[in-house]
Amino acid sequence: MKRIIIRDLGPITKADILLKDINVVIGEQSIGKSCVLKVSCFCTWVEKRIAIEQNARRFEKKGVFLEELVNFHRLNGYIHENTYIGYESDFIKFSYDNEHGFSYEWKNDRWEYKRPKVSYIPAERNLVAVIPNWFEVKSVAENIQDFMADWADARKTVVDKDILNLDVVYHYDESNDTDFVRTKDGQVLPFTNVSSGLQSLIPLYIHLVNINSKKYREREDNSVKHKSEMENLADLLVDYYENNIGKAFIKNPKYGAINQDTNLEKKIITNPEMTEWLVKNFLNISKIHHCEVFLEEPEENLFPPTQQILMKTLLNQIKQQNGNTLFISTHSPYILDVLLEREQYDFGLFYIRSAENGSEVKTATEADVQDMFEGGVDAFFNIERLGDEV
Repeated sequence: MKRIIIRDLGPITKADILLKDINVVIGEQSIGKSCVLKVSCFCTWVEKRIAIEQNARRFEKKGVFLEELVNFHRLNGYIHENTYIGYESDFIKFSYDNEHGFSYEWKNDRWEYKRPKVSYIPAERNLVAVIPNWFEVKSVAENIQDFMADWADARKTVVDKDILNLDVVYHYDESNDTDFVRTKDGQVLPFTNVSSGLQSLIPLYIHLVNINSKKYREREDNSVKHKSEMENLADLLVDYYENNIGKAFIKNPKYGAINQDTNLEKKIITNPEMTEWLVKNFLNISKIHHCEVFLEEPEENLFPPTQQILMKTLLNQIKQQNGNTLFISTHSPYILDVLLEREQYDFGLFYIRSAENGSEVKTATEADVQDMFEGGVDAFFNIERLGDEV
């Protein structure tokens, strides 16, 4: 369970939503869909940082929480005097407003938290195809730079991959550090020269294949930055146990025993109960267990049937690993139709409507969803009717 509360941020005056396994937000352009997506992603990342660092000191510094949100997602001008952001999961609860700053509290299930790969996939993902020297681009939002970094890893890992049912294969040439697309008739095209649909689709698809792979998680676990953070995490967990649960180190019961060579035994040893507790929680926090993906407009430049094939593929990826989640913004009824089938996952549909002083985010009722699925009601043409009592 995740609850996101937003007040007075950009065009949004009020949002209070519960995220599920698969989530989608719809609404007119410039009404706040990306705001909801970005805040949800950022809060998920903040939760992860607090779990890794076992404290929230970096966010408790005056203004840092909003500063990092604004910088990462380029939300300059979106913060108002009464801006409020709240987040609650099964593990932690935190909030921020300009008067009180950042505050948080752990929940009872704190130690059941499992670390995700948090990925924001922006609508501008085709930059890596349309700009030959994309790796030198600096004047873009950090969420785009973050995706570029993920793409740099993915393209070198998923080197030959069929792209859905399109009879094209993505190929990375390591010798020239260049991306190509090979068509069914054997023609090889530079990635910069293929259709706009492929330029939007391939970075999205290859990236998701990569982050859901075992090899990706192994590389992340072996990175220098990760190892340094995990050494610190182990120390923090030992300190927590010592201060809140019991003795981290105890006298060795074998020390000084009759017929025991005390030179081979330490007087003080690690408490076995603490070791069991530490290993469990260290593995929960240090390893990537699942992916939480926040995706802008998966339909971008795609033919409607291809949109649906892509969506079904993404759902299959999500279902492969327990804990995987997906939150998308979309203008596509074809994407929504696939999601409405709701096979083997919890589904949340959110819509944004204009209000007196901005826009409000609402949750579609079960009756709304059934009308869309069984009655063919087009949500995009009936947003004003959603949630109304019959």
